[in-house]
Amino acid sequence: MESSAVTSPDYKYWAFISYSHQDEAWAGWLHKRLERYRVPRRLVGRSGSRWPLPKRVFPVFRDREELPGSADLGEKINAALADSRYMIVLCSPNAAHSRWVNEEIIQFKQLDREDRVLPLIIEGEPWASERPESGLLECFPAALRHHVTADGQVSEERSEPIAADARPGKDGRANAFFKLLSGLLEVDYDELRQRDRRRRLWLRAELAAAATLIIGLIAGIWYDGYRDAVAAEQAKNSRFSDLLVGKAKDAAAARNNGSAMFYGAHAIRYRGLAGTRFSPFDTDFLSSLALEAVLEDSQVQASTPLAVAISADSRTLVVGAEDGSLSQQALSALAGGKTWPAHADGVTALKFAPAGELFASGGGDGRVVLWRLDASTPEKAQVRHQGAVSALAFSPDGRHLASAGRAGAIVVESLASGEEVARLAGETRVNDIAFAPDGRTLVAVGDDRAITLWEFAGKRQPERLQHYDEPLRAVAIDASGRYLAAGSWDRTIKLWDLSSWRQVAVLKGHDKSVEGLAFAPEGDLLVSTSLDETARIWDLGSRQEIAALQGHRHYLSDLAYAPDGSLLVTASQDRTLKRWRILPREYRSVIRAHSATVRGLAFHPDGRRLASASDDGMVRLWDVASGDELRRFATAPATSAHSDAVRGIALDPGGRFLVSGGRDRRLKLWRLADGVEIAAQENAHDHWIFAVAYSPDGTKIASASYDGFVKVWQAPSLAPLYSIDGHQRKPVGGVAFSPRGELLATVGDDYMARLWEAESGRPRHTLKGHKHVVRGLAFSPDGTTLATTSADYTIRFWNVASGRLLDTWLGHHSRMVWAAAYSPDGNFLASGSHSLDRHTLRLWRLPGDQPVARPLEWLSGHREFAVVTKFSPDGHWLASGGTDGTIRLWRPADFWPRRAAGDMRRNGALLRRFLDGDKLDPKAAAALADRVGRFANLELIGSDAVPAVEPGQTVVPR
Repeated sequence: MESSAVTSPDYKYWAFISYSHQDEAWAGWLHKRLERYRVPRRLVGRSGSRWPLPKRVFPVFRDREELPGSADLGEKINAALADSRYMIVLCSPNAAHSRWVNEEIIQFKQLDREDRVLPLIIEGEPWASERPESGLLECFPAALRHHVTADGQVSEERSEPIAADARPGKDGRANAFFKLLSGLLEVDYDELRQRDRRRRLWLRAELAAAATLIIGLIAGIWYDGYRDAVAAEQAKNSRFSDLLVGKAKDAAAARNNGSAMFYGAHAIRYRGLAGTRFSPFDTDFLSSLALEAVLEDSQVQASTPLAVAISADSRTLVVGAEDGSLSQQALSALAGGKTWPAHADGVTALKFAPAGELFASGGGDGRVVLWRLDASTPEKAQVRHQGAVSALAFSPDGRHLASAGRAGAIVVESLASGEEVARLAGETRVNDIAFAPDGRTLVAVGDDRAITLWEFAGKRQPERLQHYDEPLRAVAIDASGRYLAAGSWDRTIKLWDLSSWRQVAVLKGHDKSVEGLAFAPEGDLLVSTSLDETARIWDLGSRQEIAALQGHRHYLSDLAYAPDGSLLVTASQDRTLKRWRILPREYRSVIRAHSATVRGLAFHPDGRRLASASDDGMVRLWDVASGDELRRFATAPATSAHSDAVRGIALDPGGRFLVSGGRDRRLKLWRLADGVEIAAQENAHDHWIFAVAYSPDGTKIASASYDGFVKVWQAPSLAPLYSIDGHQRKPVGGVAFSPRGELLATVGDDYMARLWEAESGRPRHTLKGHKHVVRGLAFSPDGTTLATTSADYTIRFWNVASGRLLDTWLGHHSRMVWAAAYSPDGNFLASGSHSLDRHTLRLWRLPGDQPVARPLEWLSGHREFAVVTKFSPDGHWLASGGTDGTIRLWRPADFWPRRAAGDMRRNGALLRRFLDGDKLDPKAAAALADRVGRFANLELIGSDAVPAVEPGQTVVPR
């Protein structure tokens, strides 16, 4: 065996693998993979932070024998720990419960090497032990979760280990290996991954060529061989399709929907060539993919575009170039318009006035020039700055134009007179400016690392609102004047609420400095550009990234959002302009409702108000139309409805009272009109209250608890009526009255659903069929059918009269289905899922009287799991609440009959129609893959999606 280049005499082993022997297969794989891995030749000998890099990561210690039953680790293990540079911990529920793994971690940390413990998650969930209600299993041993004292005691102080994650839907095995290797070698992960990718691409090409030659020879000689070769080719295509599905899941988990759609399209193509079908889970996953934006056009420019602006009517694009020219062209074309010289140096800034055809340009020559569309001679031109103009801004009323210079000055001029009305001299570069909604105040950001407010009309001294650690590069204010966004060199976007002048969020996602910002006209989206060569779309409701627009080969120099909100243009140093169509989102509005998971929703009978309950202990009432908070429920001096998470709420049929139950075991009744608590049961149950329900006549309230009991109370006094102990003392997760009030349905962790007589609590039916805990339930509006949802991935339908199972839907692609809700007319069912692949709701169409499985729509919007769904009484709205703390409102009418007509374009769900038939058409799927590639500006090299290179496009070597 080739010797290692290890030079330090202090360590015998490069790493020590600590694992539970129940995970021996994983340990063997990792041990073999590490010792066989060849460090790239160009890296061998490079000086790291501690030691030169070896040719191989060798040797690696792995104990192949079970540890003895004694209290000590043994001399062999102790010696190996002392002789190891690093410790790798295979994290799983087995490891978390292993005394020996824990002892090995303690011993290694006592050697003052805590920063050299590298976790690799193979199963389970980190920190699950702190969230017992999740039902997930802990994978981190205690000594990994916490610091270890000098005397070997595990302290209460939390450690924050950074782990590689080999689980499906996370890093995956291959990426996790390279993340682990990056830590062992102290080499950048991307450098290792890119080198390995290039090696595999060459190897795959050679293997493919050899395989093709062999198949051809066999096919020409032996028919049986030909048939076997065809089968092998189909198997290879099937495996390759599985690989691409895995990559699509990884991309979707990273919220890179363009790449996910691209991988999915090619997965369909190769699955068609294999002549086989996807699994139900993979079919559901691919069908749920939807694009937020598609690339409509890309054009290489004669000179590098530095600035872009779109006219008020969203029809004309003006481009400023590095050679000092301006060009005017139809927004629909991106090319072919007229071009004229404008500045002696590059055009560095462009802005259209709020209305009309007036626009301004700023250049490297320090001039600010006013133009009108279709005119190549300026209306006014004036040298305003020493050095280049860095930014321009028109006041909201169109009366003033402000310009900023890289030399530090800000100038405001009157458009009517052309005279300078105010000047602010500065010593540091100003990078961007924007007018506040009042039109009298300018907001500026620059290399002074501050957000500066300047009320120029009153000649007041500027006020520095906030200082940051890095320069600020961009600023934007939404049209309604609610939000200010500032992009920073530190790769983040600072979001401010202008009503309070308070920072409310920091948006993270870019890999390099944020250079440009633009709000959507409706103010619900924010687009950012960066030196990382991407534009990213952010949802302001959830304050999460929803799409990454990739395809440029150099950093983006500017962006422009069309005033009608449909199109976005990006300009890049790769000399291209790209036009993106922003596709409408499926949800109509989002309410940033709570700081923790939304557990309960209840519509008022008028459909105009919506109550919500959350793990943050709060119960709130919202105006559905505006999203404004109307009331929060609390009894002074408390500031929340409950002292712990609120797990269930319900409104009485008259809309006068609200009942809430929580983890604090309290059941409370509130008057809706003023939020006053009018009744309470302080110890309603011996454990958490999971759910509550009001009877249709408003005389009874039912509560379901973790203690295994269901209790029925008189309303509104909350006097106890009776208790039900029918789920084998297992937690009862849901309760509901039938529409006429004669029955009570419950579901629990005993895998059962049960029906009871509501008046007496006597049992009626036991509904057996689920294979895991049951959490959600809903009666059909006519009361004849009960739908139940479970962690066995299914929705099951039961005949209420007989208790017979009617149908089973495998409706979500992984894990628990949390909730279900019928629309008031019984035509739709909505379900919410705890899904690893896509955080979606599903909307189902129920034709006729039978619950025939007909998935109508995948509703993507929640950034995390959707755990509760409710229809408004008139069926106009569907509300969903999730672990992201938001409430999203959807209109079922948006999906029917439009979806029945096959209109998938509106939300970019391009893959769905290819998955509906009995057979996948390879030719049509290939055309689909090409189409998605054009939309996403990607091409497939080997098994990797890489940005496509256009003829004449500038590609900067890395």
